[in-house]
Amino acid sequence: MQNLQSTDHVLMVRPKHFGFNPETAATNAFQTDALARTQDTSKAAAEEFDRLAETLRISGVKVIIADEPDSPILPDSVFPNNWVSFHPDGSIFLYPMLSASRRLERRHDILETISRQFRVLRISDFSGAENEGKFLEGTGSLVFDHLNRLAFACRSGRTHDELLKKFQSESGYRVITFEAVDESGKAVYHTNVVMCIGSKFAAICLDSIRNQDQKTLVATELSGTGREIIELGLDQMMNFAGNMIELRRSFHSPAPMEPDKLILMSSRAWNCLRKFQQETLSRFGKVIHAPIPTIENAGGGSVRCMIAEIFLDPV
Repeated sequence: MQNLQSTDHVLMVRPKHFGFNPETAATNAFQTDALARTQDTSKAAAEEFDRLAETLRISGVKVIIADEPDSPILPDSVFPNNWVSFHPDGSIFLYPMLSASRRLERRHDILETISRQFRVLRISDFSGAENEGKFLEGTGSLVFDHLNRLAFACRSGRTHDELLKKFQSESGYRVITFEAVDESGKAVYHTNVVMCIGSKFAAICLDSIRNQDQKTLVATELSGTGREIIELGLDQMMNFAGNMIELRRSFHSPAPMEPDKLILMSSRAWNCLRKFQQETLSRFGKVIHAPIPTIENAGGGSVRCMIAEIFLDPV
């Protein structure tokens, strides 16, 4: 069993019918259909996806790509992290999603592909909670500290308290909950736009947590793991700076000073960081970034949302 915060294997889904989804926009303040009205979003998103996937491969990450099927039309399939997560103890969790149009993204063919290549010990399927109006959207809702078996979750219409308790019971991860809001006071839809946890750092927009007791709790829990906290501003959160992810190379770099850890984010996120934040992040790994404006604007998610990490042991 792996005991790592970052992995060198990821699942990504190449979009075919990507587009602005009004059903998800009702609870996602990061979405805008401005670009959707001015360009072919499906084509642009596919091109952005391919560039990002190739960047990962060149950097040493093993990428398993599943193509979105011809039908049904799945405008948000590029974000597989919301319906599945793959864990170091051999578990796969399947999650219930708020948007009815997204529920068909859960695909048995993808699970079969993963099961042929990795050792799967059990599958925990929470998706039936959709019928009760209860949701928990994968590593959008849950940000994991695998090293300390912790999970951070900001409550929203997509992250239900009852399911957090169920996940805590079944996974053995202790869940720390809080509320987070954007600049207008609207609840943030997913935890993974608020924060990212790497092996030795945590980037988080603490200003989004208005309740002082909750803010202190989250900061204390993160500091207690020994990680350095990189604070992000609300404006940086809205530019997806919190939606970064730490991965690692599948091989040691031939350059002796080149780190094996990779910190991936969008170019928009990288460019909104101040110089001292960029320098701090660069101490913890090689930063790589790619432009994905269509996916970010029309989809309301960034690079972390596009990646389902695979922590399972290879067969």
